[in-house]
Amino acid sequence: MDQALTYLKSDCGWVDSCLDSKVKVKISQQQFDALASFVYNVGESQFSSSTLLRKINLGDFKGAGNEFDRWVYDNGKKIDGLANRRAKEKSVFLNG
Repeated sequence: MDQALTYLKSDCGWVDSCLDSKVKVKISQQQFDALASFVYNVGESQFSSSTLLRKINLGDFKGAGNEFDRWVYDNGKKIDGLANRRAKEKSVFLNG
């Protein structure tokens, strides 16, 4: 259990740092959690230049939530697993 917690903290530390430095507005814990899943999957550089982040920082949370739907492609092909993941992240982000 101790080793698993160490791995978890190591794997997620960069995600927390990314969100803490890039998100400039107050967000709920549920929004943070949805974004943590998203950032862990797409990476910091993609998130940092995303319209999703821009809309969050403008306070447009509904618009930001709708941006999750755009992140379901790999090399131009829609991936069902990504679509499912983004739908869950979007739901948590918008509805808690």
